[in-house]
Order: sequence, then structure tokens, then C-alpha cells
Amino acid sequence: MGTLTICPVSLKVAREFIAQHHRHNSPPRTPQHLVGVKDDTGKLVGVATTANPVSRHQDDGWTLEVKRCCTDGTPNAVSKLYGACRRMAKALGYRRMLTYTLESEPGTSLVASGWTFAGMTKDESNRTSANFASTKRMKPRTDLWGNDWQPMGPKKRWVIDLA
Repeated sequence: MGTLTICPVSLKVAREFIAQHHRHNSPPRTPQHLVGVKDDTGKLVGVATTANPVSRHQDDGWTLEVKRCCTDGTPNAVSKLYGACRRMAKALGYRRMLTYTLESEPGTSLVASGWTFAGMTKDESNRTSANFASTKRMKPRTDLWGNDWQPMGPKKRWVIDLA
């Protein structure tokens, strides 16, 4: 097994990687922080993006949300990325991190990285898209590639204390 190394990654590269490798989500619109992981040959094998929480109830100024954690399946890359996000958030003064997974995903890497299951979100399956513009007309927004589809239904919320 080779060595995995955390590396900086540009927004363009992160979006392209997520568009190519993520199982069910398009790249996030406006990530604040980006991190990558490379294998011992220098090949990018994963990226993670973080930003302020989407939920206004979670956005307290001290919480950072992992928006995407995406790999090509390289063993331990997900755990390496979550660890890098945790260290980065703590260094920036955040007190807590959160992320969401589909109800069908077990969250094995999150548990292994010290995250705690914090409950389910409400079911939004009656909506046509999880990514609506904040206008009275409720037009769905699209990402850079024109996609507006995101998985519907309840999600698992995961949190980790950084104190």
C-alpha cells in the first residue's frame, strides 16, 4: 500500500474531479476551502470541499460543513481527507464540523474518523430539487454543468467537536 499525501487543489481541478467521480452529487457551487490527496505516484485520488453550513440553524459562525468528500476508491483516502478537513477547520478557529450522507450510506469512514451520528434531516422528497434559488418563484439553480438534480429524502447528519 502506497503513501497518501495531502495537497492543495484548485477549484477547477476539484470541480472536475467531483464531476467525474462523485456517485450522486454535482460539484458544490461555492466551496470556501479545498483539499486534495495524492498517492505516491503523484496522482490525485480524492478531494474534499468545505463551506459554511447550508442550514441556517447550523450556521452559527463556529461550524464548518464538509460539502463533498470524493475519491476514486483508493483505500484510506476518505479518512485522510476528513482528517485534513478537521485539522484545517480547527486551525481556522472553528469549534464544530458537520456533514451529511444519504440514508443508505453507512458512514463507515466518518465513524472511523471520530464523527458522531447526530440524527436525520427532514424528508424533502416532495421537492423537485434540493438546490433552490432564494426567490419567491423558487426556480431551481443549476451548477456549472447545468445540473440541478440532487438526491432527495432524509439525510444522516454527522458532527465532530473540534474543541
